Amino acid sequence: MAKKQYHLPTQKVKTLLDKHQTELRTLTQHPKQSEYHKRMSKAHYLCEVETFLHTFGIEKEMGYALKLLGYFESKVFYETLHKLMGGVKATMSH
Repeated sequence: MAKKQYHLPTQKVKTLLDKHQTELRTLTQHPKQSEYHKRMSKAHYLCEVETFLHTFGIEKEMGYALKLLGYFESKVFYETLHKLMGGVKATMSH
């Protein structure tokens, strides 16, 4: 699993956060807009996870695929991703 982490687009996420910090901050001022974007972001994230699972044929073993989905949605994974990205500061609270 660790050797496959280089496939995660951490640099793209970091660049996106840096580039759009002003826009991300304004979302916190508009709760409905923020909720919409949060839900759509999660949908896009899960699509990327699905692509990752298909790339390595992981979805063929459903038990393992579900275990990984749980991991990819866990706090532990988000903290690991945060470290891999060099500790990018969060611009929005959860």
